[in-house]
Amino acid sequence: RKNQILKDDLIQSKSSLTNQQDINQTLKTNIETLRSRDTHLESITTSSDTVKEEELLQKKTITTKNNKKQTVEEQMVIENQKEILTLKEELQAKTLDLHSCKEELERKKILKKKLKTQIDELNKHN
Repeated sequence: RKNQILKDDLIQSKSSLTNQQDINQTLKTNIETLRSRDTHLESITTSSDTVKEEELLQKKTITTKNNKKQTVEEQMVIENQKEILTLKEELQAKTLDLHSCKEELERKKILKKKLKTQIDELNKHN
């Protein structure tokens, strides 16, 4: 009877572990996606900054209409930078979640080993 309870607990622990591993894989995939977006946005910002520097050299002879265009472009850069910051924050949160999941996984691995040892001990006595 006790063996069956321990075996059921072990099966439940294995199922939990599998679910945790699935969650970890999803988090890893999400983090990779966020990193890819972050890199892409940094590239866009860098390209945009380079274009801005070239345009600023020409602004001395450009009309008020083009100054308005510059304002719009600068606002786009600001919006891109805000999005980068948001993605970085999300990445940090996901990273913390991942670390938490890893710790939980390690705890469950230890529990699994303890349960296996107990089952082995019970099996020896029976």
